[in-house]
Amino acid sequence: MEIKSGLALAFLFTLTGCSASFNIRNNLAEGQIIDPVVTRKPTLETALGIFPKYQEYLEGYVVGGVVEAEGRPLQGATVRVVDETGTSGATFEDGVTDQDGMYKVRFSVPIRWNRVDCTGTVGVEPPWQVVAPRQQFVIRYIGKAGVLALYANPMWVPVKSTLPKVQEEPPPVKPKKSLDGFDGMDFGD
Repeated sequence: MEIKSGLALAFLFTLTGCSASFNIRNNLAEGQIIDPVVTRKPTLETALGIFPKYQEYLEGYVVGGVVEAEGRPLQGATVRVVDETGTSGATFEDGVTDQDGMYKVRFSVPIRWNRVDCTGTVGVEPPWQVVAPRQQFVIRYIGKAGVLALYANPMWVPVKSTLPKVQEEPPPVKPKKSLDGFDGMDFGD
């Protein structure tokens, strides 16, 4: 009976993809990465021809802000993050700034060799353009130690508008009033 239940458990663990999964014990990026979690997702590969293989991913939200060049928070701007390292399987969703100029960008990065080392660049969709040089950040995670860190310049991204400035026409010049009372009369002069 013990052998059958042991085989059943082994089969069940193989089928469900159970392993010693990692968790985040030390979040050194508190306030910059929120809701971090390690998840398991099936891949397109299979084991033994029928069982799916699983890949662990680090998921969460990168938080930052967008301000105009004058320092005012920018509301409603679409923020896009690009993976600079070319990590296959890494995804970043677009975020939109709220009334305080804050954004949340959801990310999902595969954990390879018990580590994550992903560099991203923050950009803003037109009609806005980032003023400062490349706003980069690095997400680092060490699975066995459970340490998560974010290395970034301040996550406030200064932007300027790329729309052409509308030039206002000066107000029309009012004709001067003459003091003699014969304005508008043509006396042949």
